Amino acid sequence: MQKPQSHTTQQQQSVQTPLQHQTLASHLYPLVENLKDVTESRARDQNSDALYVDVQKQNLEESEQLLQQRMELIEEYKKSVEEIVKKEP
Repeated sequence: MQKPQSHTTQQQQSVQTPLQHQTLASHLYPLVENLKDVTESRARDQNSDALYVDVQKQNLEESEQLLQQRMELIEEYKKSVEEIVKKEP
């Protein structure tokens, strides 16, 4: 008959009082808040990283366009100079 008492004792020990819940919650709350803050911060960092990459891609594309335009202008200038040189006696 002692086994049922032992089982009952275990059940009583596993039941937490409201004070125990409050104590546990007060310990867990700051941890959950820190986790939330870190998660939000990381999400902002990832968004910032993505925006930075997009800006860099746009800058690269603009630089490539400018380079292409300059190469075309240099080619035109070169042809103009060649035309002038051909016309000179």
